[in-house]
Amino acid sequence: MDTRPAARKMVSTLGAFAAVLCVDAWGQETHVGQCSAGALVTYICGPQNVEDLIRIEGTDWVLASQFVPERAALGGFYLINTKNGSFSEVAPDFSAAADPIYRQCPGAPKGTQFAAHGISIRRRPSRRMEVYAVNHGGRNSIEVFSLDVSGVRPRLTWRGCVVTPEAVSPNSVTYLPGGGFAVTSFGDQTDQQSSEKILAGKPIGFVIEWLPATGWAKVPGTEFAANNGIVASEDGKTLFVTGWGDGSLNIVSRAKTPLPTRMVKLGDFHPDNIRYAPDGSLLITGQVAEAKAIFECGSVPVCTVAFRVVRVDPKSLMVRTVVDALGSPEFGGATSAIVVGDQLWLGTFRGNRIARFKRNWAK
Repeated sequence: MDTRPAARKMVSTLGAFAAVLCVDAWGQETHVGQCSAGALVTYICGPQNVEDLIRIEGTDWVLASQFVPERAALGGFYLINTKNGSFSEVAPDFSAAADPIYRQCPGAPKGTQFAAHGISIRRRPSRRMEVYAVNHGGRNSIEVFSLDVSGVRPRLTWRGCVVTPEAVSPNSVTYLPGGGFAVTSFGDQTDQQSSEKILAGKPIGFVIEWLPATGWAKVPGTEFAANNGIVASEDGKTLFVTGWGDGSLNIVSRAKTPLPTRMVKLGDFHPDNIRYAPDGSLLITGQVAEAKAIFECGSVPVCTVAFRVVRVDPKSLMVRTVVDALGSPEFGGATSAIVVGDQLWLGTFRGNRIARFKRNWAK
């Protein structure tokens, strides 16, 4: 969830939380959250504003974005252990020069210039992967990292960046074959009526792609209502994009010209991030409230609005609700969901914990 431009007005007061600090066998500080749980949900307490989270395939780890611009110097990421729920803040290695493919990158982020938002992981045959992260700390950009999972803990090394065009309000990112990526723009930063159009559920966002050979290009026909979450099919020929403003899932074919699109209405909620479940279905998470109330969450420590997770079959486009919950002083305003074993882990753009719900469908 990106409440930009409302995100610029976020206050720095954060909710208090209880946690135990320890040092593991490799000298890495980790936290094990201590907080109450209900009959249907348990929590990992402590991680601030986990707007997006994703499984690191083949490991016991989850990578999460720490969308807290006022604390961006801490690194912008969390690593969370799926076995015991322990977590640690991760500062990537920013010491290397940018790779030649990112030759126009002005340099690595410094100080408070990295605040992670949407993230995407590109798997490779080796034990190294690539992470693409939307950054709002000091510049709007896509920061690219090498993710090494060959050791006892994953390691992130900065490889370069691509600064987004002026009009783009970047929200989510998905990798594409050939070293490129696609990015959603929640609104249009050159349109003075952007905020009003977002609140009214009118078309205002778009998708933009970056390819190493050609640079940035706007994807025609992707002017949806506040473009938010995005994932690509494995072959990169199809993009799945949520319209936060009108509760839609939009399917864009990159394999044809002009690009045909299809729309699926997801229901009465504001769909945010998209993640693949292990069976190939799409998990789409979002907030159940008026748009104005959701924007107002940017000025409170914990967003308490209701939330929903739906499961979409990418072939039949059948939609099924798997979580439908009221918000509470503990957790609300969910933005992303992933499958971890027999649980669904949910993050939020404003809060101090990750919620863990029991999965209610067969493996």
